[in-house]
Amino acid sequence: MEAQTGAPAGAPDFSHKGEAAPALTFPAADGAKLALAGPSAKPRLVNFWATWCAPCVSELPSLHALATRADLAVLPVSEDLGEASAVSAFWHAHRLDGWRTYLDPDNTASGALHMTTLPTTVLYDAKGREVWRVIGHRDWGDAGSAKLLAMAAAR
Repeated sequence: MEAQTGAPAGAPDFSHKGEAAPALTFPAADGAKLALAGPSAKPRLVNFWATWCAPCVSELPSLHALATRADLAVLPVSEDLGEASAVSAFWHAHRLDGWRTYLDPDNTASGALHMTTLPTTVLYDAKGREVWRVIGHRDWGDAGSAKLLAMAAAR
């Protein structure tokens, strides 16, 4: 499968490099909010996923492991339509309770980011500018991913 940019699935796409994150806010079930636009204390890796998306589900363990060791914020955003309770139940069933997921029940991110495929993961530097995006499944624990993630610190 190829990503919409012609790059192989799981490969980095630099076609949006330097673009500011869109002014979107995503709530979490616990009331916390993620404002995508603007600067942050550290780079943010934002993963757009859904419970029904097999490649999304299969990459969650490597993203979770990355979240526990990386010097960046790893922020999953569910693109599931409907009840937040279904996403919360999925999160609990997969033992991801200590890691907050955000919700985009109206799929506002898909239009703002021109996404057509899940998972889509976007790395933003601390200034809120896109570094790259990965469309499709990726193993976030491999050496290639470590090199990609190092790009955020270099900016």
